[in-house]
Amino acid sequence: MTYTVKVFLTEAALVELQDSFVDKKDDLQKFVYEQVRGLARVAKLSKIHDSFSANIEEEGTIKIETFNFTKENVLNYKIGHNEKWTPEKLENPSSYSLKIGNKTMDYLELFAQVYLARMDKYNETVNEKDPNRKTKIVPQPDCFEQIIHEQLINSIYTMIQRNIDEAFDKENAEINAPVKETVIAKPSIVVK
Repeated sequence: MTYTVKVFLTEAALVELQDSFVDKKDDLQKFVYEQVRGLARVAKLSKIHDSFSANIEEEGTIKIETFNFTKENVLNYKIGHNEKWTPEKLENPSSYSLKIGNKTMDYLELFAQVYLARMDKYNETVNEKDPNRKTKIVPQPDCFEQIIHEQLINSIYTMIQRNIDEAFDKENAEINAPVKETVIAKPSIVVK
């Protein structure tokens, strides 16, 4: 069985992403797949090592702490699927879709569970008396699709930014290339 993972972008951002991979459609698919594989890897390693790390707030400072996967009942965290989910802040979003198999989907679902456990650990440590508590608390995601989208979108936008930078750098290199002075030698006349 196959599943589809989607990353949502504006139409212009999707065009920019696809333009940067013109004639290299397989490279774009590979790039997105590598990001998905990275999430699945994080989940599998958490399970193998029976641990996960989470940011916690301690006396106004963010620290990273490691927790036991089994003791924290990570597998008890659940979140539903909503295949119709799209980011609220994007009007008429476009999506890039990637098909994945059962094993990858299983580990992406485990990643979502680890994400929820991390979120809970962080939220538990935000000081009740902190006047900025409301802005520090990580809100509960609506669905699995939201978690995966939010984890993938940053690397997608980083790729788009890198491609934009390369276009500007190329133009700059052409305009500001060192001028090669050519010296035209005048024939010398030898008088005897």
